[in-house]
Amino acid sequence: MAVNNVRARPRRDGARRDLRAWAISEVRAFGERPPSYFRCADPSGTIRVTLGADDRVVDVELDPDWRDRFGPEYFDTALLVAYRGALHDSRYVRGLVRLAAGTVGSPPTDAAVPAGCGDAVVRSPAGYLRLVRRGGSIRSAHADTRRICAAAPPALRHDVLAAFQLALGA
Repeated sequence: MAVNNVRARPRRDGARRDLRAWAISEVRAFGERPPSYFRCADPSGTIRVTLGADDRVVDVELDPDWRDRFGPEYFDTALLVAYRGALHDSRYVRGLVRLAAGTVGSPPTDAAVPAGCGDAVVRSPAGYLRLVRRGGSIRSAHADTRRICAAAPPALRHDVLAAFQLALGA
């Protein structure tokens, strides 16, 4: 009995067509065009971050009673969760659009950051927040818990938004 020791390469054309058809149907569900901004909140709904289509933070909303919902030690974590959720949605939609258009290439990654370009630390103007950026996104956030407890919500919101704009560009 003869045995073929060279496995046939699976045809992927059908799978690619199916995937592209799925992406096209997902993009059509958006209506005329995909969203131009992406908003996400932390699990408690207390902090909401809005990104523009270029992944820049255009708004940060804080409930006035955020201190009652969670302590200041969780502020930076909640902020980062909201930011990352909006960033995920933005990149997901952009990927769907590229897939539907048939222009899928390798997505840009933070591994493409040139050697020697490490983390950049950005402090907010009022000093309530410190962001660590690598490449084109925020890696971590660190709030000054003593200072944010005493901050008025509008001043804190303005300072957080300014920190993101300094870190990612206005």
